[in-house]
Amino acid sequence: MLEIRQRESKPIVDSIWQLMSETNPINKSKLGRAYTYMVNQREQLEVFLNDPGVAISNNIAERSIKTSVIGRKNWLFSTGQRGAKANALFLGLFETAIANHLDFKKILNLSVHLLTSVRRIPN
Repeated sequence: MLEIRQRESKPIVDSIWQLMSETNPINKSKLGRAYTYMVNQREQLEVFLNDPGVAISNNIAERSIKTSVIGRKNWLFSTGQRGAKANALFLGLFETAIANHLDFKKILNLSVHLLTSVRRIPN
């Protein structure tokens, strides 16, 4: 995978930085602020080129929070902050189980046991 990134992605990234070096936006303009931000983040933006463990996009992370985003209308009428925390805990366990290829039913049973043995979810 690293070889493919070096062969296919690095030339694209290099051409972007070449274009950036030829650009001279006005500092306080929106483009200037975006330009400065990008230049300051160069090292972080290029991590995926040298570390095969870093995803090339954030699609996996975006998909993992989709359940929460889609369900938020259903949770508008939660009984309060404790309900919201319980939802967050449940979804966190669910997404963690999926991401790690675990049996969610076993995780859920363990979670129910843990949650019922705790009197109160801390603030």
